[in-house]
Amino acid sequence: MSALRFAFGLVAILSGLASGCTTVETPPAVCGSSLPAGDAPLLTQLPATAVAWPQTMYALIGVPDRSKTLLSEDGSFAPRHFAPTNNDNRDWVQRLQVLPQGLAQTWLMEPPHPGYPIAGLATQTGDDSWQLTAFGALLSGDVVVDVARIQVKTVAATAHPVRLDLALNTKAECLTLKDNLWLARGHVVAAVLPAQAIQLAAIGTRLELSQSVSVGKPVEFWVILPRRLPQNSWPALLPVDGPALLKATLGQWDQILGGIAKLQLPDGWYAPAVRTSLAYLVLLRDRVGEFAVVKPGASDYNRYWFRDAAYIVRAFDTMNLPTLAEESLRLLWRSDLPKVVEAMAAYALRISQHADGTWSAPPDEWDGQGQAIWSLVFHYQFVRDKAWLLKAWPAIYKGATRMTSARNPSDGSGGKGAEKGLLPAGYGEALYQWGRVLYHNYWGVLGMERAATAAHILGLTSQAAQLRTEYEKFRADVTTAATAAYVDKGNGTGWIPAVVGAPNSRLWGTIAAVFPCEVLDPNDPKLTATFETLWQNRVWDLYKFEDVPKVWTYITADWALSLLRRDQWQRAQTLLHGYRKAASPLISWWEEYFVQTGVGTGDNPHGWAAANLVLWVRGLLVDEADGQTLTLLRGVPADWYVAGKPIVVENLPTEFGRLERLTVTTEASGKRTVTGELSWVAGDPKRQLRLYSRSDKPMVGQCAGGFTQTLDYLVVDDSKFSCVFVP
Repeated sequence: MSALRFAFGLVAILSGLASGCTTVETPPAVCGSSLPAGDAPLLTQLPATAVAWPQTMYALIGVPDRSKTLLSEDGSFAPRHFAPTNNDNRDWVQRLQVLPQGLAQTWLMEPPHPGYPIAGLATQTGDDSWQLTAFGALLSGDVVVDVARIQVKTVAATAHPVRLDLALNTKAECLTLKDNLWLARGHVVAAVLPAQAIQLAAIGTRLELSQSVSVGKPVEFWVILPRRLPQNSWPALLPVDGPALLKATLGQWDQILGGIAKLQLPDGWYAPAVRTSLAYLVLLRDRVGEFAVVKPGASDYNRYWFRDAAYIVRAFDTMNLPTLAEESLRLLWRSDLPKVVEAMAAYALRISQHADGTWSAPPDEWDGQGQAIWSLVFHYQFVRDKAWLLKAWPAIYKGATRMTSARNPSDGSGGKGAEKGLLPAGYGEALYQWGRVLYHNYWGVLGMERAATAAHILGLTSQAAQLRTEYEKFRADVTTAATAAYVDKGNGTGWIPAVVGAPNSRLWGTIAAVFPCEVLDPNDPKLTATFETLWQNRVWDLYKFEDVPKVWTYITADWALSLLRRDQWQRAQTLLHGYRKAASPLISWWEEYFVQTGVGTGDNPHGWAAANLVLWVRGLLVDEADGQTLTLLRGVPADWYVAGKPIVVENLPTEFGRLERLTVTTEASGKRTVTGELSWVAGDPKRQLRLYSRSDKPMVGQCAGGFTQTLDYLVVDDSKFSCVFVP
């Protein structure tokens, strides 16, 4: 990173400030600014040698439903609006940059509190090392602040002064110091909470803190960065106990995420990664009254998509956060959404369902129809609240019947030949051509099946029969279309394209036909050939677009879960390792990466990528397939079976009931003992429980109760089981 310097005139030193917050009797005001016209360029690029990817990274911090801030590896804080953006940064209220000694040669992101949305920055300048911890917090009176804790250590032989600069990226005409508050344009933009006696200086739009540091006695600065607030709220900022604020913030996050399923895994990276990803999803959403709008990003993707929302809500439900899921699902079946919520729709005028049953965020991307219904019925499967499902039913039914009318050939929209019975033409996610997108239809089939299931659950006999018939017709038409669209390259090679009649369109959409939509037979030869083409095209063990030199992170997770359902678990594990390597140190992903440079595009952290990490880790341990079978340990990597490091899962909800506990212990000999207990939903049809034990060597298993041995799993008869696998 090139050094960041600012030219300033003489520095006015304010001395005599004791520890704590001391009032300056005559507040000095320094007007004017030596910054160049316009905003100073504060973002630079980190050298490729510093991190895995040569790309500026961001951490997301903030207060759930109240604030969100991007912290850049250059030390910049960028508060975000709760509104759509166009990636031109015009929504950035302010940018404040924390610079040790006036410059930062290299910052390195690090997670100081794994599992929490708390960011760390580390850098070295001469003999001094700087450690910054940043988080969002609430003060008394609900004042929202971002907090930076800076510690400086030295290895120099003698004591020497260190300086911390705070540079405000704004065209402020005047800066004032009063009671340790930094004011610009009449608004509070920073407050300094010195832990020791320090010196303060102010000039232009820069604030300087100075203190002497010696060996063995680190210097600590606490800086709070309030959101814009009226003067009568200033007293809430002073004084503040920084360590107590950090402790309280950790407690708040424990309360928010306290109900998530317990995961203890031999590889210590994954459980904190799940928790961190869920925290990002909470921070990315915006609350307006009783409505929570989940979003996939804080910048480029600061909007609502049904597609991303389906995965985000599923992540909440599967990890035992049903309240967060239900708050987000109100957008799908409620028609009284506030205008500010409607305005958050991606490229559309509204989020709420249209009178004809259409969900259109974005317009002409018909997969939203199936995704909305899937999300609603999936939530019911986890909470089993019929009263809630009955409230959502009118929207579910309208959405399903809208698909029926849209694909009905009699109205001219169904097409002919290979297009018969498909949904109208549109754009697919990341596709740049108009057409009958098979991905939309895979989701439509899933949505129709879920709607039929909901009708059956509610005892609506005629609607259930009607929707089940439409589902069967729809699935048959889509299967016919996918088969007809297949591009046969001979010798068992080829692919199913994304768009009917466009043989060279992207292939990733076929992944959804296996997971999560379960439309095509996972072992169909044409689908097998498609998956082989995808495999040969991968880069960095991630999905790569066929037509552009970029890899796509989160679709890799869907691909891996589809591979598990095809019983290609070794390949799924290969992709898992690739996905982990692509993560930032703060456990987040860019949406895409350029192959030549490794530079990320889109948002980081990206919400869909975070949700898919959650779903992927869960899918390794527990998965519901075909609506009838619960699989345990089907995707667990072989290197997780380590002597002395058990696998423990507790309080994990499933579609069929709750996994109360699951424990796997491994001995040095390779022997594995698996114990567990399930609480099946009373009155449900009997489900099959499959217990896998993946290994590079054949394993033989047996259980204390009833079981059936198959090639690589046991069918367990009892809800409470104890089984042993030996090589």
